[in-house]
Amino acid sequence: MSDPARCDQSCRSGPCRAGMDLSRFPVVLIHSESRVTDALFDERMAALDDLLARRQPYACLVLIGPDSASSRDHRRRVNQWYDDHAEAIRGVCGGVGLVFLEKQSTLRTVLGSMLLRMGRPVPHRMFSDVDEAVRWAQEQVEALAWRR
Repeated sequence: MSDPARCDQSCRSGPCRAGMDLSRFPVVLIHSESRVTDALFDERMAALDDLLARRQPYACLVLIGPDSASSRDHRRRVNQWYDDHAEAIRGVCGGVGLVFLEKQSTLRTVLGSMLLRMGRPVPHRMFSDVDEAVRWAQEQVEALAWRR
């Protein structure tokens, strides 16, 4: 595992692991501004497992840059992870926001249509403004905590 104080995706501050910035917990920022290597992806999946094991309400924001790309295998593994952990995810994750850091209308359209077809266990939403996304994520966590 990587050193939590160091992040290959240049987190602003605070504890970070595998491009996941926990400094705003219960809002978790996942940096995906560039292509994710297999090693980083494996580390990120382990970090997601650890986050789920905390059993504390949270919401994730995936920061997507213009050079962001994921392999077919990575997408398959994420989908499998959602399927395998759907019940646990529903219990602790308030939602997932996709934050497009630059105008990427084609990517937004493709991802938006995919999200509508996939049926995720928690709300997913797309954003172009980080501050708006953070507010939404905080509201999702508060709503989840209220339901518990």
